[in-house]
Amino acid sequence: MVRIAVVALVLLNLVLPTVVCGQQTTDSVSCCARGKQWAQKGDFEKAIAEFTQAIRLNAKYFDAYVDRGNAWAAINQFDKADADFSAAIRLSPGDPNGYIGRSIDAYHRGDPQTAIQEATRAIRLDSQSASAFVVRGLARESTGKGDGALEDLNEAIRIDPKSADAHAGRAKVLLAKGLIDNAASEAGKAIELDAKSSVAYHAFALTWLAKQDFERALADCSTAIRLAPYDADPLQTRSMIWMEKGEYDRVIADCNASIRLVPSDAANSVYGRGLARKSKGEFDKSIADYKSAIQLGETQSNAYWGLAWILATCPDETYRNGKQAVGAAEKARSVLGVQHPAHAGVLAAAYAEAGDFPTAVKWQTVAWERVQSEQRGAPV
Repeated sequence: MVRIAVVALVLLNLVLPTVVCGQQTTDSVSCCARGKQWAQKGDFEKAIAEFTQAIRLNAKYFDAYVDRGNAWAAINQFDKADADFSAAIRLSPGDPNGYIGRSIDAYHRGDPQTAIQEATRAIRLDSQSASAFVVRGLARESTGKGDGALEDLNEAIRIDPKSADAHAGRAKVLLAKGLIDNAASEAGKAIELDAKSSVAYHAFALTWLAKQDFERALADCSTAIRLAPYDADPLQTRSMIWMEKGEYDRVIADCNASIRLVPSDAANSVYGRGLARKSKGEFDKSIADYKSAIQLGETQSNAYWGLAWILATCPDETYRNGKQAVGAAEKARSVLGVQHPAHAGVLAAAYAEAGDFPTAVKWQTVAWERVQSEQRGAPV
């Protein structure tokens, strides 16, 4: 399955108190206040218009740049968000808010390393910024290693025990560690703290998905999407749920919606669409999606495995190509190794299609031994 997508932040919850550089006018402050009201209602276009007017009235209004950057980021206009956060940093390089904004922006672009760097800068400026610890913790978790993620989120909760984002983030980290019940408890706390937190509902959906309670997962995911229609992550997760339920057209619809929202970080959704199309027998479209996913994210080993399997075993022999199947399978192996018996099975099928039966037998033996080992290690 597609790797669980990372948890998105409710950006405007992270805005800290107003800081104004330069001459302040009543009109600019009023515009900024109205902008925040529109943002809280989810009308980011009107919010941006108000923040823009505030900046016209006072070109050195730090808070207006931060708030407009957050509004741009909320509708996935990441380049414009980055420009505003950078402008804020130029106005007040000693204020952490600009760096927090730029960290969130990088996180949503799918660039966790930059997100970690920017959040660390914010923490150096303000070691009591719960928001900075939240985004750094989530960025660390999204690298796939998770080093320091739980510690960051624990610190965020120590600083601000009522941070719904921090509890939802901790749920995500605990889930990655296989602590499903603990994760569910944290997601529940997040919803108690903020019943309108899309992040919290998405975290709960992930825990239900881990428990294979697809109906509850679907309900919470749909709530998260309703609360944050610009967030691609719940759409990616809901596509996984539809996949489990065998509703492939709905998988494709959610993957398409996710791709439209964040085309720059669409590898997982393109891969998921490829899975659904394979299941529908649309092998040409599935192959195209796998290749596109690989181009979008070079580390998309799942797409390599999927491509290798189709090229080696497709019921329609028109699409089989043993040499290409071996190439895709070996590339997948080089990226993350053979982590599951199924991966060894793909290698066996690829080499068999290529006519290299001794190597195929070797990998089939590995697959069988892995299955036997897992069965011996499983609880009775």
